[in-house]
Amino acid sequence: GVDPSQAAIVGDQVFTDILGGNLAGLSTILVPPLSYADLPHTKVLRVAEKFLLRHLSSRVLINGKWRQV
Repeated sequence: GVDPSQAAIVGDQVFTDILGGNLAGLSTILVPPLSYADLPHTKVLRVAEKFLLRHLSSRVLINGKWRQV
């Protein structure tokens, strides 16, 4: 029952937790996975996540704009 600008989601999957939170208008926090014993479909997404995170590792999104860090 709170405004999305006042809420955040913490997750370990870019294409589910983080993408879903962003689409809902929430702040998002990406954390390392607690377990690496993933389901088969999650293992496939983890490969894509590694590529994406490697590409974005030196950039950060601030107020909707990508900036180098």
